[in-house]
Amino acid sequence: MLQLLFLIVLYLGWNLQPLSAHEEGAPFSGAIIEPLHTHHAHIEDEQKVNLELVENAEVEIKGEHHELDLFRQEIELAWAHPSFRWGGELKLPFSNHGEDDGQRQYGPGDLEIWFPKYAWINEPERILTTLFAVHAPTGSRSQGLGSGQTLLEGKIFFDQAYRNWFLGLNLESSTAVSGSFETKLEYSGVVSYSFIRRTERVAPGKPNQFLVVAPLFEVAGEVGLGGEGRGETPVALIGGLYFWNPSTGWSLRVGYRVGVGEDREEDQALLLQFGNHFSWPGRESETKMA
Repeated sequence: MLQLLFLIVLYLGWNLQPLSAHEEGAPFSGAIIEPLHTHHAHIEDEQKVNLELVENAEVEIKGEHHELDLFRQEIELAWAHPSFRWGGELKLPFSNHGEDDGQRQYGPGDLEIWFPKYAWINEPERILTTLFAVHAPTGSRSQGLGSGQTLLEGKIFFDQAYRNWFLGLNLESSTAVSGSFETKLEYSGVVSYSFIRRTERVAPGKPNQFLVVAPLFEVAGEVGLGGEGRGETPVALIGGLYFWNPSTGWSLRVGYRVGVGEDREEDQALLLQFGNHFSWPGRESETKMA
């Protein structure tokens, strides 16, 4: 699978158009970064790979709860209308926390489909987006790779930049409509500061410098409202660094996540993400027609 991801990245690098921080023509501040957990509100074409090394994660295998050290990876592929007002996204997870006859298994998890995404506010420094999402039970529940549930979610994402500062907020509600009943509320927030030179009012979308670095801090948690997780309130704290090369648009994020409180779902995790906002093939002609 790692070899496949590498080939995908090579394809994107050679066949898609290089950009600045955001997609070509996207009217957003360069201070609006890609956080490690909190999802950005701006809507653009996107290709990203997320990797995690997790220590003592709580997982369910054949109805039993286990604490395992895990490797997770996820591919994010997003599409946006040329107006950057609406779009959709796919999230394809893989992990090694499955088990079959006592042997650890690696395989796909539950597919996430985000559609439609719509930006009600779409300004350079302020974006407010809502979306509908479906978690499809594509991972093997018997091996512990999937939940066996179909989840319906409603999400609200908010981005606010001010010069080189960025604040991002997420609020999500989910309910299981198949499999074991569960409903919960999830939240997260991020604060970052991008070291972009010569910012006069709005941070430039393509700064004239080789590397932009942005330290970031995030808080993420959830509240169990019904089902087995009712009353549980796991929380995680995340710190990291965002590295962005403006001339190519490629960005790299590294971070550390630690679970806090009695209901934490893991002890700690190392995070690595890389990606870009390449326009999908054909976008240039679509933009001219829009």
